[in-house]
Parts: sequence; structure tokens; C-alpha cells
Amino acid sequence: RVGGQIVSDLHDDGNSSTADTIDWNNGNVHYSVLTGNVTYTLSNPVSGAVYTVIVKQDGTGGYAITWPAAVKWANGTEVDAATAAIAVSVFTLVYDGVNSVYYATGAIAFA
Repeated sequence: RVGGQIVSDLHDDGNSSTADTIDWNNGNVHYSVLTGNVTYTLSNPVSGAVYTVIVKQDGTGGYAITWPAAVKWANGTEVDAATAAIAVSVFTLVYDGVNSVYYATGAIAFA
């Protein structure tokens, strides 16, 4: 049992490249600015952990994310990142180490 808040520092991954690794050992909350289409690799998960990925489109926008196959979405429908310039999307992933998958949800179009 935990009383009060559980806090993980926001890890700034900087600008995306075409292939980026999110290392959960750096924290449970990651932030990145999309500067192109990106394929993510997720490393060092812990079973039962909740992770958050915050992405922001750069001033051009229009970029997409490719998630690993281990990321599963409700009803099999992936939530795409908002593509408008400077739009922010937030993805929450829960890691199931028994089945080696992430269960993911997304909220898009914060501006």
C-alpha cells in the first residue's frame, strides 16, 4: 500500500529521429518532439508498471509513430498521434510481464 503521490521525473528524450529507444530505466514518463515519422523501441519494462509517453509535433507536424508489436490497443485499434503542428498526444502503457505486452491507451490533440 502506498499513501500519497508516486512521482517519476519527466525524462526529456529531445527531438525524435526515425528510430528512437525509450528506456524505462530513465523514468516512467517520457517526452519527445516529433521531427519526423518515428519507430519506437521500448526497453527495460517492469511487469505491472505504468508508463507515459508524451509527444509533441514540431512546427510542421504531420508525423506518425510506429509502436512495437508488443503494444496492444483496445479493440485492436491503434490511437494515432495528433498530426497538427505543435499538437500534443499522451499515451499510457501498462506492462504485462506475464504475456510480454503493453496495454495502451491514448489521448490526442492537446494544444
